[in-house]
Amino acid sequence: MYLPIREMIKTEAEVAAMDCLRARTTIPVPRVHLFCSSNNNPVRAEWMVMDLVDGELFSPGLGKLTVEQQKTTAADMARIMEQMYSLTATQCGSMLFDCSLRDDQRAVRYTGHADGTDRAPQAPSYRTARVEGPSGTFILGPVNEPIFLDYDEPISAASSGPFATEREYLEAIAYLGIPATRRASKGQRWSYERTFEIYDAVRTSIYHNLDPVAGAPIFYFAHNDFSSRNILLDPATGHITGVIDWEMAGFVAGWYAAAPGGSFDDDYRRFIFDDWMDAPLGYADERPDAALVREHFREELKRLNPRLFDNYWRGVELRAIRANLGVTYPTNLMLWLGKYAKYHWKVTARGPLPFDMKTWIDDMYTEWRSESKTEAKATTDL
Repeated sequence: MYLPIREMIKTEAEVAAMDCLRARTTIPVPRVHLFCSSNNNPVRAEWMVMDLVDGELFSPGLGKLTVEQQKTTAADMARIMEQMYSLTATQCGSMLFDCSLRDDQRAVRYTGHADGTDRAPQAPSYRTARVEGPSGTFILGPVNEPIFLDYDEPISAASSGPFATEREYLEAIAYLGIPATRRASKGQRWSYERTFEIYDAVRTSIYHNLDPVAGAPIFYFAHNDFSSRNILLDPATGHITGVIDWEMAGFVAGWYAAAPGGSFDDDYRRFIFDDWMDAPLGYADERPDAALVREHFREELKRLNPRLFDNYWRGVELRAIRANLGVTYPTNLMLWLGKYAKYHWKVTARGPLPFDMKTWIDDMYTEWRSESKTEAKATTDL
C-alpha cells in the first residue's frame, strides 16, 4: 500500500473493490474477514485480515509453464479482464461502497475503537458521488492512482475526483488535481496544453467510435496496478489463483481499463511510451512460443468481448497520451511529443499536427530561458 499517504480512503476503497468483485464475479480475489481503515486501534495502523492466496508470482512463474499451461493463463487473463469490464459507472473514481451488496457479502469492520463505534472513520475533506446504472449503485471516491499519491507532493483527496468526464480526469493527471496545483507558468504548462491539443484531435477524429453507445455508462472497472507482482499462478496448471492489491482499483475510461495484466501488456512493444524510446520495442526478441500464447490471449479477449478487445488494441495511443500527461517534468513531455510526432503521426493519413512542432520547441526553449532569468532575478532581489 501507499501508506500513510491518503489515510483511510485507500483501505476503504480496496476493501469495497474486493467485496464487490467477490460478490459479482468469479475473479480469484482474497476474502477480507476483518479490517480497520483507521489507526485508532491497538496496532496503530490501518490493517485487514484476509485469506492467504496460494500461488507463484506471475513473473517468473509464467516462464516455467508449458505452452499449453501458458495458454490456460492467457484464457484466465482474458476472462478476468472481461468480468472487470462488465462493471460500469457514469463517473470516474475509486469504489468506496457497493450499495447493492448484502451485509453478509461485505468484510466486517473492526469495532474496537476507543469510542466503541463501527462507523467508517472520518477522513480529511474529500468528494463522493452516488452513481446508478446497469451494474448497480456505487458510492465513488477520489482516484487512488500513483500520480495522486506522490510521497513528496501528494495531491489532496478533495482534488482527485470523482470526475464526470474523461477529459476532466486527464486534466487532473496533467495539472496535478482539480483545482490544479501544477505551477501556472507558461513554461510549466505548455507541453501539457500541446498534448491536449493532440488528444482532442485524435479522440474526436480517430477514436470517436471507442466511446460507448448513446446512453451507456462511460467508465469501466479496472485494477489500475495489474502488474506481474499482483497476479498469482498455479505452477501445476497455469490457472490464475489470485489477483491482489486492489487499493488503486476504480472506474476509468474504457481504453485505459482495457490494458492487460502482466506480460500480456504489450503497449511498449506497439507504441512509444517514454521519451527515451526512439521506436516501439517490437517483438523481435519474443520467442515463438510466447508469440503463440499472446495470440491465444488476443483471440480469447476478442471472443469474450469484441468491444473490450477493440479498446485494448486501438486504445494504445490514448494510453500513451495518458501516461505522458502524467510525467513530472515538461521537458520529458516535450521530448516524447517530438518522437511521437515523428514516428506515429502519419501526415498522409491524419493531416498536419495541430501545431508546428519545430516552431513550438524553439518557442518553448525561449520561454524557459525567459522564466529562468526572471526567477534568478527574483532570487537575487531577495
